Amino acid sequence: MSDEIFSLEAALNRGKSRSSGGLTVVRVLIVDDNATVRQILGDAVRVIAGADVCGEAIDSEETFDLISRAKPDLIVMRADLPGMSGLQITRSIMVRNPVPIVVMIDAQSSDPEIAFESLRSGALALIPRPVSGSETSDVIGHMVACVRTAMTRKGAQFRIPDTPPLLASFSPPRLIALIADAGATGSLMRMLDDLPPLSVPVLLSVDIDNAFFPAFVSWLDASIRQEVVAAAPSGEGVLAPDRIYVLSSEMIATVTPGATLSISAPPPGQSSAGIGDVSAADLLLFTMAQSLGSAAMAVLFGHIGNAGVSGLLAIKRIGGCTLAEFPALCPFAQAPVLASQIHASEICGSPADLAICLRDIADCHDKTGRVS
Repeated sequence: MSDEIFSLEAALNRGKSRSSGGLTVVRVLIVDDNATVRQILGDAVRVIAGADVCGEAIDSEETFDLISRAKPDLIVMRADLPGMSGLQITRSIMVRNPVPIVVMIDAQSSDPEIAFESLRSGALALIPRPVSGSETSDVIGHMVACVRTAMTRKGAQFRIPDTPPLLASFSPPRLIALIADAGATGSLMRMLDDLPPLSVPVLLSVDIDNAFFPAFVSWLDASIRQEVVAAAPSGEGVLAPDRIYVLSSEMIATVTPGATLSISAPPPGQSSAGIGDVSAADLLLFTMAQSLGSAAMAVLFGHIGNAGVSGLLAIKRIGGCTLAEFPALCPFAQAPVLASQIHASEICGSPADLAICLRDIADCHDKTGRVS
C-alpha cells in the first residue's frame, strides 16, 4: 500500500463555521410529506442545544432546492417518500454533494428494505418515523452531536503504513469482530459481498434501532453468502463457526476466555450505547483482548464517531490482528483517522482489501494453529 496521505478536511469542514453559545450550530433539513410529522421533528430539533431547522421539504424537488439554498448540515428524511423515494434522494445526494442523512420509516412497516438500502447507500442512521417527540429528540440529538464533531475537526490526516505486516505473523483468530457504526453499512456490505464464508465465528456490532433489528438481520442474511443470525438476547452461549452473529443497539456484549458470548441489558440508568463513557463496541473489543489475547481479531469500518477505536488499540497491544477501512466510503468517517492517530490499526484498506485479509488470515492456519 502507498505512503500517500489523505485528508478529511474537505468533507468535515463544509461551509462557514456557525456558533451559538459556544456550540457549532447544526442546520437540520426535515423532509416528510406529512405536516404533523414535520412539526414533531421540528419541535424535537429545536430543543437540542446548538441545532436549528433550516428548512422543511415534502418531496425531492423541494429537498434539492433547499440543499442548494439552505446548505443543511444534517437531513432527516422519510425513506419511503412518494415519487422519488428517500433511497433515490440519498443516492443522488451522496454522489452530488454528500450531506449526513438520517432516514425514517414507520416502525410497523411491512417492507423496511428501502430503509436498509438507504443505509447501504450512505445514510448514517435509521430511526422510527415519529409519533411523539421525546424519544425522537434523543436520537436526533445524538446524530447532531456526531455531525458537530465532524464539522469542527481540524484537517485530520491518515498515513497508510508503508509495508503491511505479514498475514502469517498473526495467531489464528478464535473470534472476529466487525465494528460498523453510523455511516458504515455500505462499507460492511461491500466487504461481505467479497467474503466467502469463514470458518471462524464473527460478531457484528451495528447501530440499528431495536424496532428494525429482526428485519435487518433477515435482510442481511438474504443479502450475503454467510449465514447471519441475531445474537442471543440473554445468557451465555458458544459461538458456532461459519456464522455471523449480529448485536443490536440494545445489547451489552462481552467475550469470555472460552470464546463464548455473554449478553446483558444495560445497567439501570445507563444508556444502551455502552456503560459510562465506554461504548458497547469498545467494551466488546476490550473483553476480546482480555479473554482471547492474540487470538482476537477486529475490523473497524469508516463510521462517524469514535466507537471501537480504543478497543481496537487494546487488541493490537495484546498482539491480535486489527484492521481499519481506509479510505472510508462514508464521507464523514472519523473512526479510521482516530485509529490511525493512536496507532490502533495494523492493516488498512478498502472493503475489498479487508475481505482478502480476513479470508487469508482466517484460512492460512490449519486447526492446530500452524501456518498452512
